[in-house]
Amino acid sequence: MKHNRREPKKRTSPSLLKRINVNVAGIDCGSAEHFVAVPPERDPNPVRSFRSFTADLHRLADWLATCGVTSVAMESTGVYWIPLYEILEARGFEVLLVNARHVKNVPGRKSDVSDCEWLRELHTVGLLRGSFRPEAAITALRGYLRHRETLVQSAVTHIQRMQFQLQIQTCDVAIESHLQLLVQGSTPNTPLPPPRKTRKPRVNEPRFELRPLLHQITGVDLSQIDAIGPYTALRLLAEIGTDMNRWPTEKHFTSWLTLAPNNKISGGRLLSSKTQPSANRAAAILRMAALSLGRTQTALGAYYRRLAYRVGKSKAITATARKLAIVVYRTLKEGLVYQDPGAAAYNARDRARLVRRLTHRAASLGFAILDTDTGEVIQPVVS
Repeated sequence: MKHNRREPKKRTSPSLLKRINVNVAGIDCGSAEHFVAVPPERDPNPVRSFRSFTADLHRLADWLATCGVTSVAMESTGVYWIPLYEILEARGFEVLLVNARHVKNVPGRKSDVSDCEWLRELHTVGLLRGSFRPEAAITALRGYLRHRETLVQSAVTHIQRMQFQLQIQTCDVAIESHLQLLVQGSTPNTPLPPPRKTRKPRVNEPRFELRPLLHQITGVDLSQIDAIGPYTALRLLAEIGTDMNRWPTEKHFTSWLTLAPNNKISGGRLLSSKTQPSANRAAAILRMAALSLGRTQTALGAYYRRLAYRVGKSKAITATARKLAIVVYRTLKEGLVYQDPGAAAYNARDRARLVRRLTHRAASLGFAILDTDTGEVIQPVVS
């Protein structure tokens, strides 16, 4: 059967903005073929199409190198971008995986040019921002752990198959071997602290020791944080990696996790502050960890209970997960050694904050607050 391929048309799209990135290309990924646009002065035919087979993807990379391209922008369309992304990354190109929603929100006459030319034009003037994707070694570890989660979740449907436990054990061996590769040549600056609590691995957790390996990889012990055990720390690292410099601040990190409020302001009024819906797996891990804090006598547990009473459990889980994300970010980036002050210390600090606020409120109304234990009038503190 003959495949009818549509040939891209040569178009020109002059930009009114200053060109920041010159050696760039745009790629429109599809299931059968990819359309690629390079700067018009680099090739007589600056827009070409390539099939999605491996040999064609390597020809695409060769053509980009011949045209002097160093950076490539592509939309995250389904899963069609993954093979091309890995090939280009292995060939040394800087690849920006662009959220299609961000491209759509950039104003411009997209109908006048093809998608790949539009991506190249936006990338040339610096209007694109790449989505987060871990480095190749962490991506491979993430694939193993996601496959393991799939096996665990499908245990009910495979309960009558004797191969299930064998598949889990095979996956665990692969994970341990990959972690051993990651720790080669890495020596932490601080010794491994004693475990926060000693317990046996749960039913669906790996049977090998995780804490020493994770400590060698990161230089810190994430399992010292409340509600984050060794396996939770491994799953979290497989999603976010170990390089926190990918996010300039902790606010950028929580925003990427979609755990920060998405404020919608119009006319000076706050219309909504709900978090964005997202399928971020790292955020789901942190939410599950936050949910387990509800019955603990920790500062984070007290924080969760206070918010759950005031705004409900759903919002309390999101807020507590954001707190956990900030602690994880500071631990990995700054080497923070987390020490839990306890629920009593948190409640005492919250009570002092409440008394201070009530004292100022009473003073503004012409009243004073009396301490019934000492009989003294509490004076407002001037900050």
